[in-house]
Amino acid sequence: MTSRDLSFCLTSGASSCTASCITEGAGGVIMPGGIINCLDAGSGMSSLHVATLNGSTSCVEKLLESGALMHLRDALGHTALHHVTR
Repeated sequence: MTSRDLSFCLTSGASSCTASCITEGAGGVIMPGGIINCLDAGSGMSSLHVATLNGSTSCVEKLLESGALMHLRDALGHTALHHVTR
């Protein structure tokens, strides 16, 4: 996914979803911020985790501008910042 693809997804109404995301990996905890902060049930990773792992600075910037939370932890307890420093 490119930054342009991400921009399209965020402006096409998906990010304006008012429903909260329920994350299975966090024991059914309701995650504020909607779809942008949903965690993958298997890995516990958010979109921001994936963008940092892939080294996509343009996607990271777009996600942060859209309200992605930097302090979310994946199944291994790592934040997106942990992946950036590697």
